[in-house]
Amino acid sequence: MPIALWLGLLGANLVLPGAPSPVSWSPDGRWLAYVQEIRPVRLPITPGWLFRVEAKEAVVDRAVLDATRPASLYRLWATKPDTGESVMLAESRGPLTSACWSRDGTGLAFGRLVRGSDSTAQWETVIQDSPDRQRVVHREPVTGPEPSADKIQTLTLAWSPDGRILAAPKLQPPGLLLLRATDGRVERSLDGALHPRWAPNDSRLAYVQAGRERGVYLLDIRQESRRLTDFAPESDRLPAPVWSRDGQSLLILRRTLGSPSPDQKGTRSELQLVKSRADNGQTELAVNLVHDPIGREGTLLGSWFTLDPDGDDLFYATAMPDQRQAQITWSYQARPEEVHKRLNPYDESGILAALAACPGSRGLAFRVGERGIWSPPAVCDPDSERVLLLAPDDASRMEWVGRLLETMLLILRDQLPDPALVDGTPVERPSLLPSPGELEPGDPIWLRLGRLSRMGLQIVGPSSPDKDELRLAFAYFARDYPAAIASVESLLTRADSADQRLRLLSVRAQIDLMRRDFDHARPLIDYLAKASVGPSHEIVETVARPRLRKLSDPRSGWPGFLSQKLDALKKPVIEQPEEPAARNVLELNGARPQEIVAPGAPF
Repeated sequence: MPIALWLGLLGANLVLPGAPSPVSWSPDGRWLAYVQEIRPVRLPITPGWLFRVEAKEAVVDRAVLDATRPASLYRLWATKPDTGESVMLAESRGPLTSACWSRDGTGLAFGRLVRGSDSTAQWETVIQDSPDRQRVVHREPVTGPEPSADKIQTLTLAWSPDGRILAAPKLQPPGLLLLRATDGRVERSLDGALHPRWAPNDSRLAYVQAGRERGVYLLDIRQESRRLTDFAPESDRLPAPVWSRDGQSLLILRRTLGSPSPDQKGTRSELQLVKSRADNGQTELAVNLVHDPIGREGTLLGSWFTLDPDGDDLFYATAMPDQRQAQITWSYQARPEEVHKRLNPYDESGILAALAACPGSRGLAFRVGERGIWSPPAVCDPDSERVLLLAPDDASRMEWVGRLLETMLLILRDQLPDPALVDGTPVERPSLLPSPGELEPGDPIWLRLGRLSRMGLQIVGPSSPDKDELRLAFAYFARDYPAAIASVESLLTRADSADQRLRLLSVRAQIDLMRRDFDHARPLIDYLAKASVGPSHEIVETVARPRLRKLSDPRSGWPGFLSQKLDALKKPVIEQPEEPAARNVLELNGARPQEIVAPGAPF
């Protein structure tokens, strides 16, 4: 069974607005099981959004992903990332837990909240024996307040190595039930227990205990439980323990308070990976995982880590408020204090969570989260950082597109400089798309937008009138010039005003500059200069008589701006020797531009 660990939120004072449901690889590494929330996605924002430069703030503030409304549906999917084949195993109006695989990979188990027509609710434990066969092995009525979707997403199940016993969450009182997988008979009830993990090859079960006797406990189903550790001050947020491959030790993630750093006063939050012996709880190893200062007590929002079940790889990620750059740290189980690589397969602005290493390959699954919404999962190759977005249906595809679009708009709003002529005169660009020369080719902004856009082209689907602006933006930043030109031509056929047509022709001129087609760009820029809005005037009252005063119009300066960029691009480039220390920010942090893998392409 693949070992994938999801750690609940650790912050003492701050909490993330909704936690991501874990994802789970099948034992053979071919299938990935995950829960998807169905939420409203405003796409496109409004027609013409790409050309509303004067309302850039408003475009972003009206988020395309609606986090204010709860999910209307929950779907459990199993997807083969190498082919894109997907099977929807369950659909529910009530929240679902993540699913866990049986050791032989023939079944999946999960929990779900089922609401009746008479406002009653039941909690069910379900086993999926095949794509078209489910059986409910246990039910309990919900007599008190319904648990929130966020709470249910933190509940996990675990299947014993021989497939006979299923450790499943119960709601009232909260805890775990040990159920016979064949008929649902309750073998044992553990009040206050959560996050179960079976030993690799025997009947020992590790779990987290909540309440006054909090800690990590070990249970042999033929004996009574015994406490191994009493870590974590908040037992319901203690990470699930992970067994070593030989079954002799448990790996546990705990939060501690470190010493002040030179630039911070007071204590700091730190994460430690602790290795404890399963026979006596003795600590064999305690290593700080976070290598950079993460702030004062209470500022750590969450952390997730996963171990490669067939190798030595260890991956972890942390979430902090005002985090400048999200990243995944790649280390080794034998030497967790050493950093092999830091990577960001999505973008530095998004929280990376729900990590799951694939058995038998270097695939790493993850989710991206922000503003209380967690995307469908993606899979990356940590070596090349190539990414495959999983989108089994239109709802997940549009959610990915919405997340990519919102991330790009925030980058453009916050980091794109305002254009100006050589003499400093401000000009207004006709669209949100920067022209060549505004940013250096290796600028991190271009690299980030290019990476996100290549993902967007992978997922947006075929061209259509309602997607032309979206495809134009993705193709432009991905430097897919034929696709960008096709989108411009399609939009021109539906342009209903002279202003809209001129804006589209300006974008076409920018594309010609990007692909260095100066012979086509020059006459187009000259035409834009003649057709653009001329100078306007205002009447100014003076003592002698009224006078006309010329007003500058930022829109009329864009053709001149493009002409200056064309002249600069045509100048011969004098190559300068590169200084060894001149590296861009993304490279310094272990990230680099990556190719996007189309469904079906092997890593």
